[in-house]
Amino acid sequence: MISLHILAWMSLSIGGWALANGILHDIEVIRGHFKEYDRQFLYYMLNGHIIIFSGIFEMISYAPIVEGREWGFVVSGAAAFGMIVYCSMIWKFLPSILTIVLQSGLFIALALAFLHIF
Repeated sequence: MISLHILAWMSLSIGGWALANGILHDIEVIRGHFKEYDRQFLYYMLNGHIIIFSGIFEMISYAPIVEGREWGFVVSGAAAFGMIVYCSMIWKFLPSILTIVLQSGLFIALALAFLHIF
C-alpha cells in the first residue's frame, strides 16, 4: 500500500501544478483576449478558475490525508475526478495529456488507499 505521506505529497504537488496552470491560463486570457468584457471572455476565465479551484482543493487535502481523515480523500479525489472529466470535455480543443495522466494517477492512488483504509 502507498504511504499516506506519499499520497498527501502527490495531492499537494499535483494540486500545485493545477493551481499554477490555472493562474497562467487566466493571465494569458487577460493578456491576449481581453478586448471587451463579453461572454467569450467570461467563458475563458471560468475555465481558468475551474483549474485553480481544483488545485486548491487538492492542496488543502494534504493535512487530512496525512492524518488519515476520510474527507481529505473524498475532496482530493472529487477534484481529481472533476479535472479528468473537464479535460475530457475540452479534449477536442486542447488535449491535456499530462494533466489527465497526473489526475488519473492521483485519483487511482486515492481510491485504492481509501478502500484499503476505510
